[in-house]
Formats: sequence, C-alpha cells, structure tokens
Amino acid sequence: MGTHEYEDDPRNETVLISVNGKIVQLSKESVRKHYIETGHHASLYEARQSNSPEPPIPALPDDIVASTAELYASMFQRLTGEAL
Repeated sequence: MGTHEYEDDPRNETVLISVNGKIVQLSKESVRKHYIETGHHASLYEARQSNSPEPPIPALPDDIVASTAELYASMFQRLTGEAL
C-alpha cells in the first residue's frame, strides 16, 4: 500500500485524499442535493430550530445509493490499492 492521507472538508462537502502525493477529491454532494430537493433538509433544520422531533430520514433512490457506493468503493481502492 502506498502512502495516503485523508482529510474531510469541515463543511462535510468534500473528502480529499492524497494517494502517493496525488490529490483525489470526492464529493458527497449528491446525497445532500437530493435531501435539499425533496424538502427533507429544510424540515430537518426547522425541527432542530424549534426543538421538535426530527422527521424520519426518507430512503435514498437506488441510483443515488449506487453512485454513493461506487464513490466509497473507489475511495477504498485508491487508499488500499485493492478492489472490493
């Protein structure tokens, strides 16, 4: 396994990985964008601001689940050099 470093963006928008000195940027924005577009994000923050119970998290569509799984599998492979 080569050298690697991991850094999570403080805003939780991007994961930065350095693999053998090469910076790789991976985004989690598709999940956030989905919850914003469906209104869940706004409902969640409204509940938090009013000290109400948080709404249940709706399931993600299959295409977002698949692309997120691919993102993390790619991250694993880049960090370890091994395929899942």
